[in-house]
Amino acid sequence: MSILGKTLNPGSYYIMVDTYPAPNCIPSFTLDVTAATPPPPPAVNDVCAGAIDIQAQGLASWTVNLTNAGTYYNDYSLVSPSCTGYTTPGPDAVYKIDLAAGESLTVDENGTCDVALWIATDCGNLVGSCVAGADATTTGSEIVNFTAATAGTYFVVVDAYAAAGCPVTVTVNAPVATENETFGALKAMFR
Repeated sequence: MSILGKTLNPGSYYIMVDTYPAPNCIPSFTLDVTAATPPPPPAVNDVCAGAIDIQAQGLASWTVNLTNAGTYYNDYSLVSPSCTGYTTPGPDAVYKIDLAAGESLTVDENGTCDVALWIATDCGNLVGSCVAGADATTTGSEIVNFTAATAGTYFVVVDAYAAAGCPVTVTVNAPVATENETFGALKAMFR
């Protein structure tokens, strides 16, 4: 007897092997169990609560595998008309940066798919607090130039239109964080 391709819901199961009609017959059997591989957990910055601090990472440019295989999913979808003018049904990654009033930030996103880029002020309501965005081309390159009207934390959402997403390179021209540096530490950097 054979049961093939049985898909079960998660839980505990018991397997009973019985014989019929001989009561003392010892059957020969093989049991093969294949468990589906669960998807990998999302990347930390797949959601706003895990946004990566751009200034703390100290990089002017980095690559992010903005795909489900890269553990990024569609958590935030802009709806048209939004701050970019288009929907964003693809995977997204969230970064953050602290800006003083009047400080400027330039973010450039390049990918092999149609990408979008937007900046928001409220982690609890990214879509509703979008203050700047770009989704002008389908060639995979978007640039946002933003000047903060007020001091605060701003959230940079690197997004894709395609459901599959794509690897993207993000380049940032931003103010350098100095709030944790003392004058002595700065002098030591140049000795």
